[in-house]
Amino acid sequence: MKQFDLKNWNAEVFLAYTRAIADPVKTSLIEAGVFYYDEELAQKFPAQVGGNYAVRPITGLLSGDAIDLDGATNIDDGSLNTYAQGIVALHMGKSFTEKDFTYDLTGKDFMVQVAEQLQRYWQKQEQKKMLSILKGIFGSALASSIVAKTSVASTDIIDAVRGIGGDNADLFKVVFMHSVVAKELEKTNAITYLMYNDANGIQRPTNIAVWGGRVVIVNDQCPVADAEDSKHTYRTYFLGERAFAYTPLAELVPVEMSRDAKTNGGQTSLVSRDGLVLAPEGVSFKASAISSTNKVTNALLETAGNWEVVNDGNGHAVDKKNIPFCAIDYTL
Repeated sequence: MKQFDLKNWNAEVFLAYTRAIADPVKTSLIEAGVFYYDEELAQKFPAQVGGNYAVRPITGLLSGDAIDLDGATNIDDGSLNTYAQGIVALHMGKSFTEKDFTYDLTGKDFMVQVAEQLQRYWQKQEQKKMLSILKGIFGSALASSIVAKTSVASTDIIDAVRGIGGDNADLFKVVFMHSVVAKELEKTNAITYLMYNDANGIQRPTNIAVWGGRVVIVNDQCPVADAEDSKHTYRTYFLGERAFAYTPLAELVPVEMSRDAKTNGGQTSLVSRDGLVLAPEGVSFKASAISSTNKVTNALLETAGNWEVVNDGNGHAVDKKNIPFCAIDYTL
């Protein structure tokens, strides 16, 4: 079978394209309920106002011990600490082009399928941003919230959520893990799948798993790194339900068609743009990390030194057991 513009076609008998390739990339990481819409963030990055960095003030808690009174002791003053979280806006763009001649050969307008797949494409790109942020915040700011393991056991979840969260272990609601880790847990029935009754009353398993009372998302986009002795390190994330503040940002022209009548005999491009804010709770992106071009790349988000725990600027940081992120690194 011949090819033109990466499209298979048969010069004698062309079989119409009726099936699309199944996408192996799961976007379950961004569909697991760890995002919450934050109207305040939307107002901080209004459309067409310059700048892609903002600071969100956060009010702390009352603290300090009360004074025991005896009729001769003054009551001392306390005050609320205020913290600041640095937040960066993310702007992306992509163009997809189809030549007119592919229609002449195949009788199919592939631009229709481009449009149909566009939403999922941006979901995958946003998931990449999320994974880059997770890599960055655990590189330094939350490095002490990682538990190291050389084997997989059913009780590992206790070391993570209780070991890091202490009396706030209930903060963690969702677990993201690679299928290699899930496989080891499934062997010991540590992961159980929720059941449902079908239309005939027969009980069947769902694809929703539970480990230690937390919902498990198995997704092979979870990080894998090379380790010594031909082993690999698989990172498993434990997140709170509201781990990320999220808001879409208005683009001046979010999607448009561009027509070039001459090049390659005529071609059409679909140009798309996506803007969003994705702010991890309790962690701040440093203003000094913004590049001179205002371009926020995945590499920039993955750089450990660009993140810090939210603090008041005077050495007082948010307690890490109140930050909805911890992880296990399995070296297997």
